[in-house]
Parts: sequence; structure tokens; C-alpha cells
Amino acid sequence: MEVDIDSGCNSPANNFTLINSSLYGGKVPVQIYTCPENGLHLALVKTSSKTVNVDITLATEPGHGDGVALATAKMALLGNPLTSAVNYLAQTAAHCFCTDIEDIVSVGQTHTSFTFKSLSDSAFFHFLTTLYSSLLTAPLTTTNFLNEIYKVSEFAHESGCLYEEALCNDTKLDKLVDEKVTKLLFNNATMFKETPKASCSSLRAFLSLEDIKAFHQKYYRPSNMFITVVGNINDYDIPLFNNLGYYMDASPIERPFYNLEIPASICHFQNLTKVVGLSATGESVVSIGFLGGNARDLGSLMAAELFVNYLNTLSVFKDHYVPELASHCEAKLTVLPRWHITVRFEGVRSENTDKIAQDLLFLFRGLLVYEGEIIQQCIQQSLQKLETGIINNNFHQDLFERMRQFQQFSLSLEDSFALKRILNPQKFYHYYKGNIPLFKDFVQRYLVDECVVVVGLPSNANDKRQDPCFQDHVKMSCEMEKLANQQELFQAAKEAEEDLLENQTKTDDGNLTQVITFPTDLPFKCPKIHFFDSMAKKLPGEMEKWKSFLNFDRMPTVFHEISDSTSGLETFFTISLSKLSLDSMRLLPLFIELIDYCGIAEQRERKIARKVMEEKLQELQQWSIQINEGSVLVLNFKPKNNNLNAVAKWFTRALVHSAIGQREVKKCLNILLYKTVSPKNEISKLAKTAIDCCHVDAESATRNTDMISLERFYANLQNEFTERPEETLERLETLRKDLINCNVNLHIIGAVKEVQFDEKLDFTAYFKRKSSEDAGVLFTALPLATKFHWNLTSETKVLSLDNLPPRSSLIERVHYKTERFSDVHAAILTLCEYMTMAGGVLWTTCVKTSRARVINMEYFVDKQMIELRMRDCYELREAREAVSDLVKWVCEGKMFDPTLFEASKKAAATKILQKYYEKYNEELIHNFLRGIKEHEVIGFVAKVVSLDWSKTVRSGLQPMYKVVMADNLRVVICAEWNLSNEDWTSRGTFRTSVSKLELPQLLCS
Repeated sequence: MEVDIDSGCNSPANNFTLINSSLYGGKVPVQIYTCPENGLHLALVKTSSKTVNVDITLATEPGHGDGVALATAKMALLGNPLTSAVNYLAQTAAHCFCTDIEDIVSVGQTHTSFTFKSLSDSAFFHFLTTLYSSLLTAPLTTTNFLNEIYKVSEFAHESGCLYEEALCNDTKLDKLVDEKVTKLLFNNATMFKETPKASCSSLRAFLSLEDIKAFHQKYYRPSNMFITVVGNINDYDIPLFNNLGYYMDASPIERPFYNLEIPASICHFQNLTKVVGLSATGESVVSIGFLGGNARDLGSLMAAELFVNYLNTLSVFKDHYVPELASHCEAKLTVLPRWHITVRFEGVRSENTDKIAQDLLFLFRGLLVYEGEIIQQCIQQSLQKLETGIINNNFHQDLFERMRQFQQFSLSLEDSFALKRILNPQKFYHYYKGNIPLFKDFVQRYLVDECVVVVGLPSNANDKRQDPCFQDHVKMSCEMEKLANQQELFQAAKEAEEDLLENQTKTDDGNLTQVITFPTDLPFKCPKIHFFDSMAKKLPGEMEKWKSFLNFDRMPTVFHEISDSTSGLETFFTISLSKLSLDSMRLLPLFIELIDYCGIAEQRERKIARKVMEEKLQELQQWSIQINEGSVLVLNFKPKNNNLNAVAKWFTRALVHSAIGQREVKKCLNILLYKTVSPKNEISKLAKTAIDCCHVDAESATRNTDMISLERFYANLQNEFTERPEETLERLETLRKDLINCNVNLHIIGAVKEVQFDEKLDFTAYFKRKSSEDAGVLFTALPLATKFHWNLTSETKVLSLDNLPPRSSLIERVHYKTERFSDVHAAILTLCEYMTMAGGVLWTTCVKTSRARVINMEYFVDKQMIELRMRDCYELREAREAVSDLVKWVCEGKMFDPTLFEASKKAAATKILQKYYEKYNEELIHNFLRGIKEHEVIGFVAKVVSLDWSKTVRSGLQPMYKVVMADNLRVVICAEWNLSNEDWTSRGTFRTSVSKLELPQLLCS
């Protein structure tokens, strides 16, 4: 992509002034303009891509809750008050071929972004103008506030409560308290904690129309906006940007926009891996990061801070780079869940980037001079800074604030004090008083032995791991042109991922297994269920031979028969947790992490964790251990070749022979401290389990099992383990004994013919341990405490499509089994984009005619599921029939648009690259273990791009035709609707679902 800066974008004449011009990566021209009249900043990045990415970012001050920011953003998207159409913005976006309108908003701690992508390089400006106008003149009316904000935020029962209160209805708040955890629709809406008793008055105080108006008036101004346009911008579009300067700003804000966050989606261009940030001088910046350990490991954290201070003080370091290679260089410590050290070089010419990286690594790998006087001087400076902070009561405020922001939920006053207690200043003294050899050990460990290098990381992306390219730290280069080659990048990434897994993942990552959601995603329909226990009488003929194979007289077994199963047998051991105490319940996540991580110690042999993992991969397809919603511990094993004896073997190894030692406990505690701050962790299920099993009230259970208290519990446990490891090991062994003596059931799912009856299912070691620990306790009856949600429960209601409320949504999921990265998968993925793309057949029939506000069809490979979503659909049956007819017509070749088909292939390929190529994170590391290799991704993208219409029809339309006709497919249909004036019984958002029913059966109900 050879582009000269002089041949880049022309200036938007008259209203805008060019303030900066540079070349990213030496090739991509970037020009930044400002409007003197209203202070608006505009960045034009010209690339050869046919799509145009546009981002409007508003800078906000840290400390503002995301609730107000999110509510303001949602109201600003309702359209200009001069328009009467409800979905005005959506219709305008569709006319301009813009995608991802539903997920246009991104709210952070210091910014709000509105990002969209246009498939047309000439139609994007019309929607940009419309969106820009809507943001500045948002319809902040009481009607919109009541009708839209609470519905899109979906604060469960609380939304109905507030809605009623706003309409002056007499409602007692204590009757509306829901015992279930309030689920938020948006994960990044951080100002509301997940609590079973979220106060109505507190929600009302946080979200009011006056607060939204004040927030809008302060931040939604042209001088506070930074617009980035990336794509093949035509020269005749340039003068049109003058229209953006017509909106006046009475008192423009002066902001240093050169440090503004640019969202990740804007940073990725064609043939370019990463565009680094701009410095104040407009020159290129090279950032080299060294990823470290857990930020809650105070020893390594303080050593890292000391090293950064030492590096900035060392004259040898700066004299080597300034001014010959860079105008300025500085080392900085950033506190994440894992801290990292970033060395930032400003004013770097493109020919010097490779030399900087090589010299820096060479300096760290052996030529770093350890000057004792400088180290002692840095220690004294750090201690003085620490003492001053304690005296002034602002002890490490930046560190505390970053850790608070990472919680993903606002900390209450009590939680803030608790976190301050964990960050005890006296602990910092201990680590600062170390000697030089300890300091050398730190440098050797984190910068040489376990070094993970992050190259091309923007200097302003310090709160996320945005697109890090893990390089081999012997042969590394940060030259952007070399990273542009995909094959070379993937090869370097593959080598670095393998090194990362060897040196880093074992200590900071825990579960390396495939985890399925149990039991709602079980792939079967209407199974025949057979119960085996000591009281079972005569069984059906084909099941009689199971008697001699199972130990059902000692372990009750449930067989779920599936006649047309093709995926093999799958087993679930469910252990009731009703006998555990609350203290044991809090130790349960640590025990789960241990038995999935550590080695085994059997009577005949001992094996380390790595050997155990290799043997597991040879005998099992997948496995998982987790706490289920039914208050049971679920151990899932799917054996290879339907070998059920392998299931018995690994079940016994997990509960009986897992070797729990001090080394394993220490590592798993670090993993849990990392996991407790994640909003998607399984630990949140402990509260409901404690209520069901430990006979405690909801308030006490939540107080002892929410994320903050669990993090505090494990932090204290880590300190206790350091001083008295034997006590912790004894508590874990007691928990193991309690679990072995709990009620346990075996569930087998599959077809009868799949089982090979070679020998009796062997649980000898498990039963021996069970009998020896508590003699005579053998459970021969199926425990009633085991709860399952596979069939219809009291909370589930079969819906007839005729009696749905007027404002409803339809989510239809159809399971269709295919192989990952196959031709069928490529065709289905492309067709899902083709069917729902703006301007396509579904959009024209449903969205444009206002039958539905949003329609989306997506194929999930991992879940083997096609999902069709229609939101705000007034005539559900009519819309469903229209979609069925359209898919049939497309299958029969009656509706074909070649332009849309080409655009859909590009959209599908973009999604694949975004998922498997750009996001190098922990999830991708797990994907590498699961067999998703980089060459398959590139090959799969090539399949998608090379599809023609006839091949797509053969490979993909026939399966989709079966989807429409519900031909022997497993179907899940969920209907949901929002609060309406005719239905006050739901108290907000009412949801119901139908599970595992045939489509004809549902339509006839």
C-alpha cells in the first residue's frame, strides 16, 4: 500500500485547519484538522480499504458512572427531535449500508464512543451527519426517558418499579424486592452492583432526567468530540466535512486530543497490524511492553515499580537512545490485573524502530549495569513517597483507583475500605527493604526467563491488551512493515504462544478445558429417561443388559436416551452440595481449580500435572468442573470412542487421587485472585448455592459470596497459607472428604447402541474411599436434592404465538451440526450476513416496513447453532412467516443480489479475522489448545472470499432450508417482551422460554 502523504486527503476547506500530518507505519497518511469556530477535531486516515470506519469519541472526566453515560448515549441515539420516525437512525444507517448499528455505543471510564462501519465508500457521510446532529440535539424528553432508558437498560424488576413510580402509582418498594440477582444487559454499566436487593431509591438517584441533561450539556459539544474517519475517502467527499463545523459551541473546551483513546476497531486497516499513537509533536511513537505478573502479588509489583524508577534514573539507559534514536524515552509501570512495564520512545524515525527494539532487549538481557547506589537511592525515594502518601491520606491513589476501576462494578463505601485494608501500606515497606540480589532475581525472572514482549501497543491503550503481537523474544522486530505480512505474523505468534503457554500460562491461567454451559445447551431433544437405582424393577429390553454393567446399586444412574445421536456418549456426575457448610462453600472454587490443575498420586504411580494433561487429552474429548444453578457440583466427561471406563477413571482421579500440595495451592490462589475480578466468573453462582444448601438468608449469603468478599477471603487465605500452610491443606482435605460423602448421581447422555459392554464400570477406588471414611453410608436411592432445568419448570411457560403481547421479540435458535472451518460453515456464515445485511431481503421486508426494529441472523460455530433475532416485532407470527418465505425463496434462487453477496463475503471474513486474528488474549490461547490453528483461519478466510453463488447454494442454502422447515432439528425458541401499559404483572421485563421442543409442536400449542 504505497501511499505518499502528499497524495492523501485534501483539506476540508474553509471551516477546518490542518494542525498535524504524519505517516503511520511509514505508509499510511493521517491528517488531523480542527475547526476554529467550534473546536471540533477531525482525523482523516486514507487507506485502500473499500469499507469506511467512523468513530465519534467524547472525552469525559474519570469518576463518572457508566450508568449516566450509557443512558445519555442511548437517548442521543433516538434521533433528531425534528424527525417523527421511531427508528430514524436505523433506517438512515441501512440506506447508507452501515453495519453493527445495534452495538454502536461503547462506554468507558474516560470516554464514550459511537463507532460504525459503512460498506460503501461514498455513502458513509450522510449517516455521519445524521448521527452527529442527533448527538448534539438529543431528544431529552420525559417520554423518551420513561419509554426507552429503562427498557434498554433492563434493570429486571427494578425497571418496572421505577416505571410505576414515575407514573405516580402507589407501590410499596418492599414488595418488589427480588431474591434473584439483578442481571444487567450491559457488562460495562459499572455503577450498579449485582445485588439481590438493589435499592429502588438508589437507582432513581443515579438515573434521573436532570442528571442526563447535565451530562449531555457538559460533554456533548463539538469541542469535546474527536471524529476519526478511516477508509478510501474520495476527494469529492472532503468539502462535505465543512457541514460539521456549522454547529456552534459557545465556550469551546481545550483538550489534548493527541492522547485520546482510539477504539480498537478504528486501529486496524488493510495490510497493517497496528497504528501506534500520536505524540504531542505528531511524530511516530514506539512502545515496547513487558507483561508481568498478577498485580495483587505485592512483591513483584513493588519490585516492578522500583525497577521503573531505577531505569528512569540510570543515565546509561537514556544516553544510549537520546537524542540519536529518539527525542525522548521513558519507562512506565501500568497496573492491570497483570502489571506491565512499557518503555515509550517518542520522535522515532521509521528506520530506527528495529534498532531500538533490539538494543533494548540486549540491554535487559545482560548489559544492564546494577549500580548499588542508584538502587538504594530509588528505594529511599520510594519509601519517602510512601510515607508522604500515608501522612496525607492519599496512599498510592493511582494504584488504588486503577484497581477499583477494574472491578467492573462500582465499589460502595464499605468495599473501598475493605480494598484499602488489603492494600496495607506496611506490606509495601517489607518489599522495599530488599537487597540488590533480590532485585537482580526479579529482572532475571520477568525480563529474561518469563519475558512476554508486547510490540506495537499504543501508548494510550494502558487499560486493555489491545492486539498485542507476541513475538519470539530472541528474534524480534517491531518494524511495522514486517508485521504487515499475515503469514509471518502468525508464525511469530505461534512460536510466542507456545512459549507463553510453557512459561506463563501455567501460573496465571487456570482452566485449560472446554467448558460447556450445563444443562441448557445440552444437544438433545425430548429424550427417553431411564432411572437405575437399587429399587429399580424390570427395565425395557434394550436396557436390561445395563444392569450388569453399571454400579447403580451404589451410584444411582440416569440414562438419557437419544435415538439419533451422532456425537457419542457424554456423562455428567452431579454431586449435591446440601451438606457443605458456608466456610466449605467458599473454599469450593479453590478446590475446583486444584483438581483441574494438579497432578495425581495413586498407590501404584504418581504423575505431574503436565503428564496428567497429556493423558487426559488422549482419553477425553472434553471435560469441565463447575457449580450448576441447581446447587450441585457438576463434573462433565466426554470420552473418546465411547469408553465409559475412562469416565470412571478420571472421576475417581479428580475426587480421590488429585495430589494437592503447597505448590499447587499457591498457584491456584493466584489464579482465583485474578478470576474474582472478572464479571463472567462462575463464582457468582455461590450466592444462590449458599441460600439453597447452607440454610442462610439471602443477605448473609451475598455478603459472604460476592466478588469483593471472595477476593478478600482468598487474599486473607493466601496470607494464612504463607504462615500456616498445613492448616489450609487440612481444610481442603476435609472438603474433599465431605464431597466424597455427598449424594452423587451419574447421568449418561447418548444412544443405547453406542455403549460397548466390555467390562463393569469401575468405581472401586471411589467406593472404597467413600466406605472407609464413613462406613455403611451408601446411597441407593436417587436423591431428591438434585435439581435439573432440562424440562419445563414452574418458571417456564409454553407460549402460543397467538397470545403474545403487542411489543415482543423473537429469538430462535436452531442447532445444525457441521465441522469447524468447513465449506458448509463458510457458506452458512456468509449467508447469515447476506440475509440480514442492511438493504438485503430480510431488512427490506422486516425493518424497512417497520415489522421489526432490528433483525439479525448469526451462526455460532462453537455452539453449532443458527440464531435469528428480531427485536420490537409487533406482529410476531406474520414476521416469522415472512422470514420463512424469504429464506425459501432465496434457497430456490429467486432473490439474488450480486453486490450484496460480495459485501456479505467481506463482512463474514472480517468477523473471522476479528475473532481469531486481532484479539490475541487468553481466550485465543485456549483456542490454540482446542485445535484451532492459525493456518486453518487463513485457509478458512480464503474459502469464504472464494465462494461463488452456486457453490454457496449447494453448501449452505440446503442446510438453511432445513432450518426453515424444522426438518429433524433441535429447536429452542425464546420469546420476550418489555413492559407495556396493558401488563403490569410482570414488574418490568418479563421473560419466558420454551426448551427442546419441535417447532411444529410449539406452533400448535
